[in-house]
Amino acid sequence: MRLKRIAYRFLPGICILCQELTNTDKDLCSSCESELPWLKQPYCEICSLPLKTPSQQCRACTAQRPAFDQCQCAFIYQYPVDQLLLRFKDNRKLVYGHTLARLAAARVKPRGDMLVPVPLHWRKKLVRGFNQAREIADILSKHHAIPVADLVSRTSYRAAQKQLSKHGREANLLNAFSCSRSLDGLCVTIVDDVVTTGTTVKEMTSALLQAGASSCDVIGIARTPQL
Repeated sequence: MRLKRIAYRFLPGICILCQELTNTDKDLCSSCESELPWLKQPYCEICSLPLKTPSQQCRACTAQRPAFDQCQCAFIYQYPVDQLLLRFKDNRKLVYGHTLARLAAARVKPRGDMLVPVPLHWRKKLVRGFNQAREIADILSKHHAIPVADLVSRTSYRAAQKQLSKHGREANLLNAFSCSRSLDGLCVTIVDDVVTTGTTVKEMTSALLQAGASSCDVIGIARTPQL
């Protein structure tokens, strides 16, 4: 057991969930991979919200279609994906996020000219040490041969979204992003770890469209079920 713990810390091919050998260069065994909460039909064709009954769109997207064209996610934000992403961000377990990002990269199909990760405010990035969305975007970039561009910045330091209600999230992120250059009709794909109410990616889309982007897609690792 002690040797397994040492191997788990330093070598690939050890499952991040059951800690058994995977016999591959992957950090997730086939059994644990199959049991992950993969996003499956039915879900909204626009925002990827999981639905209880077959329908092309959720009520929110039917009532008011978002400015982005399409959101793609690989997983539902449920155990163990939720815990892996939290430890990825809050405990610097990069292997957890990278493993999920590689699995997602094989499922999603980004379109357009570039991948744009959701930015962290510099104060939060200083504490965390990295931007989780950029880590995910780098893996998507390698898999799909689409460049990553850090075009968007946070205009100010705001409260964490997870502490707020849906309306609180909307108010908190109003005009929270700015784009650093003219996009001149480019098609871009926003990248984030979790899509919850969609407020973050909607505000990001607004900033990118104002900068001249012709269209925006969204890719997330996981989609939160209906709150």
